[in-house]
Amino acid sequence: MARKREADKPTGSGPATGTLQFEVDSALLLQLGEELVAKRSVAMGELIKNAYDADASNVIVEFKGVSRKGGEISVLDDGTGIPFAKLQNTWMRIATSEKQDRPISELFGRPRAGEKGIGRFATRRLAEELEIITTAFIDPREPARGKEETRIHFVWADFQIGKDIQAVPVRYQRSPVPQERASGTLLRLLRTREEWTADDVEKLRRDLVRLISPLPGSTRKRPGAKRADPGFDIILEFPDSELGRFAGTLSRDFLEHAYAVLKGDLSGKGEARYVLQFRDRGRQKQLTYTASAKFPSVGEAAFKVHFFPARSEFYKDKDFSTRSIAAVSREHGGIGITYDGFRVPPYGEEGNDWLKLDHDRARRTVSFSDDLRRLAGASFRPMLLLPGSNQLFGLVALSRFDNQDIRQLANREGLRQNDAFQQLQRFVRKGIDWLTVMYARHTEERRRED
Repeated sequence: MARKREADKPTGSGPATGTLQFEVDSALLLQLGEELVAKRSVAMGELIKNAYDADASNVIVEFKGVSRKGGEISVLDDGTGIPFAKLQNTWMRIATSEKQDRPISELFGRPRAGEKGIGRFATRRLAEELEIITTAFIDPREPARGKEETRIHFVWADFQIGKDIQAVPVRYQRSPVPQERASGTLLRLLRTREEWTADDVEKLRRDLVRLISPLPGSTRKRPGAKRADPGFDIILEFPDSELGRFAGTLSRDFLEHAYAVLKGDLSGKGEARYVLQFRDRGRQKQLTYTASAKFPSVGEAAFKVHFFPARSEFYKDKDFSTRSIAAVSREHGGIGITYDGFRVPPYGEEGNDWLKLDHDRARRTVSFSDDLRRLAGASFRPMLLLPGSNQLFGLVALSRFDNQDIRQLANREGLRQNDAFQQLQRFVRKGIDWLTVMYARHTEERRRED
């Protein structure tokens, strides 16, 4: 007689029913810090964005002994610092909703730029160890409780693949400090993983300059802010290195030499308006243009572009030559995109032609809308003078609040390619095409006068 079969008996040890929990392997830190952030300049940019989010007015990046492996990079800001409670509950927690719950900084009302929270893991891409020294109010809501300094030391090798993250202890030290001590955060990136050559630092400097927005209005007091925003400076220092020629405050002062400045504004309803300011024999002129086309999916947006035609006649009254223009063009040319105040690669970088300017210049046959054709007239072909990417210097300003259908990719290098992004391309390109028509007309008028 056959044996009676037992039903619902578990095949292994343990109960037949229960609950399970996810565990996180330390390999995740490798993916966040070294695989997701592929470039050193992107990693540095994330740390600088964190300083911006902390309402810093400046951040000093110092390089020591980085011409070989094992050097040190420090990032010092004068922001509000990180209270211990925030370090414990937010900084030490992966993928929190803190920046979504509090998308605006407390002091200057800045849209937070470090949305993904990967800046702290990006330090692993740069160095083997990280030391945090931060001074902040114990509780920003109760300043009378005073300030304290917190020190935390990370040795990234302790987070070995196969080991649970929660099983790795991270030591800290807290100590009270006088209330008059300035708040702020120092990140010391110890034992750098790679050497930094002059070419590496030049590339970093160029990428960091691109983080600086030339758009006006950064110092206004935003709604809900406690103070007016003083702006944000990035300062590089090389105290003991032959790389000292790269030191100083990054700026875009050369833009004041532009022949023309084009501004574009897009309303929430998709209505586009452009303003062109240019110099004509020492006099400033201004033109305006409202496009008939609409771009409703983008949301409110603005851009500002400086135009440097390679014609010496436009720079006779400036201490600036066409040779200087060529040099600056190689380093800074292109129209980029900022998202919540910071540059999004690769738009505007060398080889990136997201507005199809270089593509259309090579074709030399560009069609444009009826309203621009009427402005151009029939006596010349203005689009033969379409500027190349390296003759235009500017940024398009976007934010997660105004442009909810345009989002960054997780690796911070690019935006999602959707209908809203395509409309953004057409909005900016429309302004460039109008600029080209007006430039061609101005050039023709000057030729006839001469």
